[in-house]
Amino acid sequence: MLELGSPDAPVFPRSSNKPMQAVGMLEAGLDLYGELLALASASHSGEAFHLDGVRRVLTAAGLDETALRTPPDYPVDDVEKLAWVAAGTPPSPLAMNCSGKHAAMLATCVVNGWPTDSYPDPDHPLQRALLGTVERLAGEQVTATGSPVASANVAAIACWRGWSGARYVAVSQPLTTQGSSIAACLPEQFMASGLGSSQARIAASLATSSSG
Repeated sequence: MLELGSPDAPVFPRSSNKPMQAVGMLEAGLDLYGELLALASASHSGEAFHLDGVRRVLTAAGLDETALRTPPDYPVDDVEKLAWVAAGTPPSPLAMNCSGKHAAMLATCVVNGWPTDSYPDPDHPLQRALLGTVERLAGEQVTATGSPVASANVAAIACWRGWSGARYVAVSQPLTTQGSSIAACLPEQFMASGLGSSQARIAASLATSSSG
């Protein structure tokens, strides 16, 4: 591996941790596949099908959007955001781009009988379990300050991104711990980002190239 700069310096991968957290949720008993697992790994754009997917995850767990601890926000997608503002619709935890991951976290808590009201807390059993997964995949101790924030060095990030094959974890059958691949992620590219996102366009071009 080519190293430039300071690869051992800690950084905050933030949403790039989501696929690793999704693996941890699967290991903890979460039963999600395909597009809904992609949504659990996503920074989605807040389009209607994303919000419907979040509701589906929550409903299957016996919950609704009031259980989400994401901050209220408008959709990231410009068209959707303008439509919300024009309609006088206020910001919502459901529209926040991390709501898919948070819905999956809540579903994981329900499976394990863990409290749902405090699931983002660093000392919550869910967060401790996910931190353990990220540390194992990173091959080093990781510092965490809550569900969205964990630090690791650049070299560790490169290693775990290498085995995952892509940012998004989306599979159509049960995932072994390290079984994700870019081929499995590509079919759910729009759920993992958005119809107009650059990520989706890149994924679509890769899918075309691989099929050719």
